[in-house]
Amino acid sequence: MQAKVDPDKLTIVIPTKDEEDGIGPTIDELIQMGFEPGQILVVDGDSRDRTVEIARSKGVNVIRQDGVGKADAILTALKNVDTEYMLVMDGDYTYDPSKIGEMLSLMDKYVEVIGARVEGRENIPWINRIGNRILTWIFNTLFGTCLRDVLSGMYMVNVEKAKLMLGKATGFSIEAEIAAHMSCEGDITDIDIRYRKRVGKPKLSVLDGVKIGWNIIKLTWYYNPFLLIFTLGTLLLIPGIIIGAYVLYDFIFLHKLHRILTPVSLIFTLAGLISFLFAILFLYLRRMELRVIRAIEKRR
Repeated sequence: MQAKVDPDKLTIVIPTKDEEDGIGPTIDELIQMGFEPGQILVVDGDSRDRTVEIARSKGVNVIRQDGVGKADAILTALKNVDTEYMLVMDGDYTYDPSKIGEMLSLMDKYVEVIGARVEGRENIPWINRIGNRILTWIFNTLFGTCLRDVLSGMYMVNVEKAKLMLGKATGFSIEAEIAAHMSCEGDITDIDIRYRKRVGKPKLSVLDGVKIGWNIIKLTWYYNPFLLIFTLGTLLLIPGIIIGAYVLYDFIFLHKLHRILTPVSLIFTLAGLISFLFAILFLYLRRMELRVIRAIEKRR
């Protein structure tokens, strides 16, 4: 059991959809740790089983989400939460809540703290582990972060700043949008947490992973469009190098000069290199902007 957290400081949000097997143990564990039932908010997505009944029997707050999918559940929660911080965790009993206190202690320095599923990764299906690594790498590349598990279902955010989010993501992409938005608002970090075997049927599919990847790219357009434009421009290096290699081979070994392909190769290669340099420039400008914002906030 940990020290009680001021009910005016933290709300624990549990989005659910047919989680009758896991919601009871999840809530019981939180209450055993010292959290009050009034600090726990279950946002239900029209469950067809006993999820809502079980949650209400524990004395926690239960509301029905607006819209469909996890993204709408989180957006619904943000409309109803008025505490300084909000912790989100799934209702399938996979996330060990023992690090909530540590996450809360970091919120003075960060606008979001993510629980990285370092311990118990064997409980994540292997295809999901591979997909998560790829998607986290894409996110870190596009947003200049150093996260290890951007799609973790357990994270704590500053509510005031989270409410400014655009809300463009759908479904399971909401974690990526929250991280994207919060990275524009201030520093975000992660800490090690333990991940347990899921109670109940899994909901995330390979198709969901593809949708998340596409949404991460779209989120870059909303939150840092110039970086996305110049990152995509960097792809011009590929045809530039391929055409250049072909032209160079013919020139060296066949003594053949391509009067059209040579300038085309140079144009593509130079455009790709310039785009790459501008992408790096805008990435560092974003980081500089955040440093300036933080410096101004400290002086207030």
